[in-house]
Amino acid sequence: MMKIIPVTENNLTVYLNLAQCYEAEFSRLTHKKPDAKGLFELDTQLVGEVMGLLLMIDQCPVGIAAIAVTGKKHYEVSEFYIVPSFRHHSRGMKFAHRLWNMFPGEWEIKQIEGAQYASIFWRKTITAFNNTPYQEEHYNDPYWGIVTRQRFIAEETLPLLTDTEVQNAVPSDTNIKLYDRQGLYLLIKTTGGKLWRLKYRYEGIERSVTLGMYPKLSLNDARTMAEQFHSDIADDIDPALRRKERKHL
Repeated sequence: MMKIIPVTENNLTVYLNLAQCYEAEFSRLTHKKPDAKGLFELDTQLVGEVMGLLLMIDQCPVGIAAIAVTGKKHYEVSEFYIVPSFRHHSRGMKFAHRLWNMFPGEWEIKQIEGAQYASIFWRKTITAFNNTPYQEEHYNDPYWGIVTRQRFIAEETLPLLTDTEVQNAVPSDTNIKLYDRQGLYLLIKTTGGKLWRLKYRYEGIERSVTLGMYPKLSLNDARTMAEQFHSDIADDIDPALRRKERKHL
């Protein structure tokens, strides 16, 4: 189970330990060296308007984020890290998406020179967040120098659908769409049929697919299928093609 918790005095040591892992991994780009105690100097301190967050999976701390609040509903991802052995299943993407749902507003993310793989990750992750458009540019950062920067707006999302809402939804004289998140919605046909459909973007093209009919396909199962689609997209796999392959297994 994935959970995000704020960094406090009680768990600050956990954050700092993972931050050392982050600094060590990026030292090949930053050219940092550990000090006499074997520790790296941190670029971001959790002081002032910078908040720290821990990603927990089954009560195990596996990731960190440092978010700078630079204005009213304006945020910057200062640090972001997932332990390598936990990077499968698009957990980094899910971590970022949860942060943007927690703090809707204007966001910016920067990658230092040489971190092209990080830029690729952030482009995919932003696009997968409700097909959010973004601006990208080379920016002269006062601390890092020339960096790649993405800027976008994380819109406030509608509340998640509930089982009761799905069950009690009735047809009308026109088709009705009840939206969940990440492109998932329930299409209520005029005939009374209820279909789970998903809008997504792959290779720059917006597409849609029917996942199944309710109640044969439950709300939770539809969400699981939607997450699998986004996971495939993050891995540069055509989700529609992967779905056909799974059906033939």
